[in-house]
This record gives sequence, C-alpha cells and structure tokens, in this order.
Amino acid sequence: MIDRRDSSPVLAARGVSKSFRRETGEPVHALENFDLEIAPGMLAALVGPDGAGKTTFLRLVAGLMQVES
Repeated sequence: MIDRRDSSPVLAARGVSKSFRRETGEPVHALENFDLEIAPGMLAALVGPDGAGKTTFLRLVAGLMQVES
C-alpha cells in the first residue's frame, strides 16, 4: 500500500508558460502560469478544447520543448 502522507508529487508543474508567434508575428499563449501537481497513485487527465495547451504541456513534460522562464 502507498503511504501518501509524506510522499512527494510524481509530477509538479508550477507557473509553466509557453507562447509561440504566428507567421504574422502575433503572439499566441499556449500556456500561461499553468500549475499542476500529481501525487503518487493519482489518476489525472488533461481535458480541454482545441488550442487549450494540452499537447504543448505534454511536449514540455517530455522534454521536447523548452519552458519559458
């Protein structure tokens, strides 16, 4: 059995931001100050409309993109 009282999060994202520029130069904010914490044994799902930043977040977590500081 997992003791969740003293366990650290499996995934912790705090203040994550990522933006892109369209060909027109207009900025698009895919993620802005996004926070997420997943504890051991917790089931989580990313749900949202097209363009909400779900895939961008997963690419950041996988190390396929750089987080903006």
